[in-house]
Amino acid sequence: MKNILSLFFFVCSISLSFAQKKMTPISQSPLTGISLPAGTKQDSRMLSVAGAKMLLEMESKKANTTLSSPEVLLLPPVTAGGFNADSLVKNLSDQGWAISVIEGDNKYAWLQKDSRNLIMYFSMNAKETGLYFAEAASAPVQNGQGNNS
Repeated sequence: MKNILSLFFFVCSISLSFAQKKMTPISQSPLTGISLPAGTKQDSRMLSVAGAKMLLEMESKKANTTLSSPEVLLLPPVTAGGFNADSLVKNLSDQGWAISVIEGDNKYAWLQKDSRNLIMYFSMNAKETGLYFAEAASAPVQNGQGNNS
């Protein structure tokens, strides 16, 4: 019994330390190059990345494109970091990204710069702000989408 209990605690401690290594502090988005507020972490956990990709694919399928390289960023809440939708738009514009907000759900937007196309999801809540990006294989088909640059 003592060996089983010791093994359980050992496995739990390894799992926790492994999970922590998948949450790395980050100051800049690798996909977009935008600066991020202090306290931002990139979540590389398999389930988080898969969930973000599924969320983004629901929108990208409407635009007839496929996605790769999902990026999951967890930012501090607006009250702590001051980073909000206006800050995000400014940072993206400063980096040269054209922004097309998806009509009907302003949490999603298409980003275009040079020959690159990304889809973005941005959600703010009381505990943290979620920012997801993914690279699109092709430019989205503009079905009912408006521009907001």
